[in-house]
Amino acid sequence: MGLMRAKYSPGEISTYLSVDTERLATAINYIHCTWDYPLRIVVVLCALYRLLGYSALAGVAVLVASTQLSALLVQVVDRKFKQLVDYRDQRLRMVGETIGNIKQVKMYSWQDAFADRIDRLWKGVMSLASSLVSFFIGFVTFAAYESLNGEPRRPLTSQLVFVSLSLFAILQEPIAEIPTAVSMLLNAARSLVRLCDFAMCDEVVPDIRQCQNSNRGDATDMMIQIVDGAFRWSVNDSASVLSGVNVECQRGELVSVIGKVGSGKSSLISAILGDMVRTTGEVHIYGTVAYVPQQPWIFNATLRDNILFGRHFDKELYDQVIDACALGPDLSMFAAGDLTEIGEKGVNLSGGQKARVSLARAVYSRADIYILDDPLSAVDVHVGRHIFKHVLGPQGMLNSYACILTTNNVDYVLAGSDRIVSIDGGRVRYQDLARHARGSVNAARNIGISAIDEALNGSATIRAYKRRDSFEGAFSACTENYARAWWTFLCPNRWLATRLDLVSAAIACTAALLLVTMQCLFNSISSSYAGLSLTYALAIVGVLNTCLRSTMMIELSFISVERIRQYSLVTPEAESAVDGCRPAEMWPEHGSLEFAGYSARYRRDADLVLKDLSFRVEPRHKVGIVGRTGAGKSSLTLALFRIIEAASGKILIDGMDIAQYGLCDVRSRLSIIPQDPLMFAATVRQNLDPLGDYSDQQIWSALERVHLAESVRSKGEGLEYGVAQGGANFSVGQRQLFCIARALLKRARILVLDEATAAIDSSTDAMIQETIRREFRECTVLTIAHRLDTIIDSDMVLVIDSGSVAEYDTPDNLLAHKASVFSLLVAEARAGATAEQSSPQRHQK
Repeated sequence: MGLMRAKYSPGEISTYLSVDTERLATAINYIHCTWDYPLRIVVVLCALYRLLGYSALAGVAVLVASTQLSALLVQVVDRKFKQLVDYRDQRLRMVGETIGNIKQVKMYSWQDAFADRIDRLWKGVMSLASSLVSFFIGFVTFAAYESLNGEPRRPLTSQLVFVSLSLFAILQEPIAEIPTAVSMLLNAARSLVRLCDFAMCDEVVPDIRQCQNSNRGDATDMMIQIVDGAFRWSVNDSASVLSGVNVECQRGELVSVIGKVGSGKSSLISAILGDMVRTTGEVHIYGTVAYVPQQPWIFNATLRDNILFGRHFDKELYDQVIDACALGPDLSMFAAGDLTEIGEKGVNLSGGQKARVSLARAVYSRADIYILDDPLSAVDVHVGRHIFKHVLGPQGMLNSYACILTTNNVDYVLAGSDRIVSIDGGRVRYQDLARHARGSVNAARNIGISAIDEALNGSATIRAYKRRDSFEGAFSACTENYARAWWTFLCPNRWLATRLDLVSAAIACTAALLLVTMQCLFNSISSSYAGLSLTYALAIVGVLNTCLRSTMMIELSFISVERIRQYSLVTPEAESAVDGCRPAEMWPEHGSLEFAGYSARYRRDADLVLKDLSFRVEPRHKVGIVGRTGAGKSSLTLALFRIIEAASGKILIDGMDIAQYGLCDVRSRLSIIPQDPLMFAATVRQNLDPLGDYSDQQIWSALERVHLAESVRSKGEGLEYGVAQGGANFSVGQRQLFCIARALLKRARILVLDEATAAIDSSTDAMIQETIRREFRECTVLTIAHRLDTIIDSDMVLVIDSGSVAEYDTPDNLLAHKASVFSLLVAEARAGATAEQSSPQRHQK
């Protein structure tokens, strides 16, 4: 899917699935119009000529004029079709990005800015009011008949008028629908070409094939091999992202990939998976591949279904995977265990839980090769060690498989690896870890980085799993579910429309048959009366049809309104202030924060995720928030930004209850660096300053302070450089740095760092922490972190356990009590670091 995703954006794919497929389905109904409408027009015009003579030519002239006008309109639409499609693709992409990241958009209080961007992408075309054409035809025809042929021929009687009107009524539909039919068929032809191009797009261009995925029969154990490889993201790129790549991984080996932010670790993974274009060298992959990427993919199903991913349920293997991935304690917290329904994108799971579910899915797949993009970074240190021991380590479940792991942890992971790949500036330096790994760790100690510091430097980026062939399967499943949903939703109404048409036709045919029969058998009804009656019958049927169809469409429209209201994250009342209460312009002036008996849940019928939280943060204090995965750390952030509302208690900022203010008033006065780095398909400038509040100098200054300025300048366009959807042309670590730059620009009095340096290597993390301490020294800072050294110098440490406050004190006081939860967390990290110093390698050759 690499080249397909490079060629087609998600917005374009959404257009194919919705608009283009719908155009094809609708056009089928218009195919018969190509012969039906012309035939109907010819027959009716002949009948009109017999009734009205040459005066019918006046109506023909109006018909020709209207047809020519419609043809001109169709030509205009044809010329603008490509532009309309582009605008539609951009609009759908922007809407999809906004909805998909609505939590972060609301936290940043950007919804108005994004709504304006979507509105600017809206384009429309005025259609011809063809319904007036039939009126003008009749008017002109009768005027010509009366002025030219009224006296020599029969007078313009009611019989002649109503029979002619009946014929004009029959003529009305083809005249009104011809432009629509032509336009629909033209658009369908264009859509068919687009769909064919998309369906026939090669996964990999044949002459630059990147991978040879096969099961060879020789006795060697080589599973992955790259020889003198150079790679770029698309065929249009001039420079290679990776060069001089020589990597191999044999059966039973763990190859660890390390490097600074933006050095090319994830690009190497993409190159192995075939998501990049190979310019030189060779890539060989032997066997099936399971992949755990940096971004999670959790779908709306039970937790068990997310792990099985359609595979047969093997209880023994399943239980072993659950234990190895440390999911047992999490399942015990859920009322339904592994049958708990997981919301869209894993909304009711923590970042660490999503990462472990993702990893469990990969382990359960029993593939030949495992590609893992830093899956340990989103979990606590002790959980990470448990996973490494039971999944990746010498006695782990994957010890006999080929594994490639990217990591920022240079201690216990590397000490248990067989090979190491070090990446710097897109170039690969390869070593045999069996001889050099321990020396590397010792060297790190010698330059002042202790083993415990390195052991505590786990990352916290949400991860997910995707097999090499799972994208296509997931894509197909999503398409099938999409089609099924629309069929279920629309089909009954379509059948209703069809039944209405059949009823209308039956009434008209019955009336006509009855009138003709009475005329022929009894000669009791004049032809003029029959024509008049039939005209009225058709008119009544048309009005009835219109009323029923309008009722149906109104009902459908209100279903959409109900759904929008249902899907809204908050009620309209919560968006506005209580009794018009607005905060002072300088609020918060000091930055004090207090949770007073605060409890919250995600839904009204769900269990509490935060339970009676009570603690106070003094102005300008730095508070570190720690706790095991799923303890409620990120939920606390959601509560502060009022993504979830209080079930009881309150949150006070500078002594003011934030519930009395409007959501935008509260969120616009806070800053956050979220756990999920948020970037949109726009320019660098728009990603940092969508509201246009800051100058170029301020933006460049923020980029300098997070060490991104050089990377952005190297792109050529500078601040106008285009960011791919989701920030795909930047590494996850760089995306996190962009989020930090946003906070530097905003400079709010209260800042929340939710695993802000999760995907950043240790050296960059140290620089960023120094930047945060320097730039935000006047701010109140809440830092959620798995890296204990990140928060060890905080003024206070808040320990969360099962949604409640377990401990809240200074780091020194907590460490002084050996039985405190914080002391136990530090002791576990130190014990793990000591144990790993003498740990055996994963696979001895």
